Amino acid sequence: MNSDITELINKFFDGKCTVEEMLRLDEWYYSYDAESDPDELLDSHRKQALEALMLERININILNVEYQANNTVPIHQSTKPKWMAWSAAGIAAMLLMAVGIYFVRSVKPNNITTKSNTATLPDQKNKLMLTLSDGKKIDLASNIKNLKESDGTKIEVNNNTITYHNTGNGNPNAQNILSVPTGQTYKLNLSDGTAVWLNNVSELTYPVSFDNAADRIVTLKGEAYFEVFHDASRPFKVNVVETEITVLGTKFNVNTFNKGAIATTLLEGSVRVASNGKEGLLKPGQQAISAHNDINITNADVQKTIAWKNGYFNFREDGIENILNQIARWYDLDIKYQTPVTPGLHYSGKIRRAQPLDDVLMMLTDITDLKFKHVGNTLWVGSK
Repeated sequence: MNSDITELINKFFDGKCTVEEMLRLDEWYYSYDAESDPDELLDSHRKQALEALMLERININILNVEYQANNTVPIHQSTKPKWMAWSAAGIAAMLLMAVGIYFVRSVKPNNITTKSNTATLPDQKNKLMLTLSDGKKIDLASNIKNLKESDGTKIEVNNNTITYHNTGNGNPNAQNILSVPTGQTYKLNLSDGTAVWLNNVSELTYPVSFDNAADRIVTLKGEAYFEVFHDASRPFKVNVVETEITVLGTKFNVNTFNKGAIATTLLEGSVRVASNGKEGLLKPGQQAISAHNDINITNADVQKTIAWKNGYFNFREDGIENILNQIARWYDLDIKYQTPVTPGLHYSGKIRRAQPLDDVLMMLTDITDLKFKHVGNTLWVGSK
């Protein structure tokens, strides 16, 4: 697959891509996966060149598209050279933007957008903070490289990663808390070899050592992706409010941002989700939603789920309020609605999280019937 995409990119640079090949290239970029992400296939200069060339052709013909009754039709001719969507065989294929942002709008009749609520979030909102077992708080944005816990466990801080080394007497009662603020993600290597990526506005509580513990138990607020070190004798458990997730060795994502609904998505291995007396066993590619004293298991959009870990927002048929909630968490914003949003409109697209907020708001202004005003940490949302 990677060689095919590389060949397409080379043909694009040479100006030899057919329309069908361009659509394949667009679709690849939109539906990127861990094995063919553009950041892994291209160096920074080549990636920038690809984006610049695609922007040049996008500027020729800019359209937004609307999906209505299973047909893709153009709905708006923009006078600003920013956005385009391509239509072929009834499918809208979204195109790469030079700023790494592109979107398509769709309408689903009888599907009303509902406002989502965020779960209780960590208190340390604006600092990357490590709380040691004695209560001491360490600002990880400082130049601290090495720490030691009360039981002798060594803690190494390096390159946006914190790693625990089993050098102490293994006190499972010594707990640390890692809090990640808005606009950041952070990697944590636990003492048992488990790797955890924490999303922005998230918090994990965990033992500094698992040496003398019967189980490996951590507590999550927000969202995290886990790659659990296999230990058949000691299950790894993630506690989230009233839900417990039990694994032996696996890769999975847990999202608690929607109040009252906990989403567990399995990539590899096996996971058991238990909540309020109900249990569900996940297979790879499935997602369990724990809500309303029940567990609902469905097929998952795995790439959308873990896009945050790879540095993207990824929206698939999302309402504008859900999109804005995610953007608000990342850019540290409070959203104030001056007008109700249009029900039934859904959007799909991908945004690099490294993009400036103004670029994101400019894009949203182009494809929605909304206008945005950013004042301090407040984002005012109104009608055009």
